Amino acid sequence: MLETTYGVIGPSRAFAGTLVLLIVVALRGWPTCPPVARRHIAIATVINLPLFILFAAGGELRNLSLLFPGLVILIACSIRVGERRSAPALPTCRIRLANDDGSSVAVAQGTNV
Repeated sequence: MLETTYGVIGPSRAFAGTLVLLIVVALRGWPTCPPVARRHIAIATVINLPLFILFAAGGELRNLSLLFPGLVILIACSIRVGERRSAPALPTCRIRLANDDGSSVAVAQGTNV
């Protein structure tokens, strides 16, 4: 089902695709989410969800506004997880330090940035 909101045609009510996307973002971002953000999301959910279920009009996701900052943090954590999985390993460099007589002193390893 589609509806027009502020002149933009989009899915109506709790669209299954939107709910699946939110679940995927939450599952990917939660493990790397900072503890403070996790606590905020948990407290906001406990406060906001019962009120949303009891009093919100159908499809009014803006009534979940206490959860929006947590959602933004979860999106950022999900993106970070995706970047870590797809980023190629950085090449390492080896630096050999030598004395005046040509003998090696130390070998330092690091990554090229």
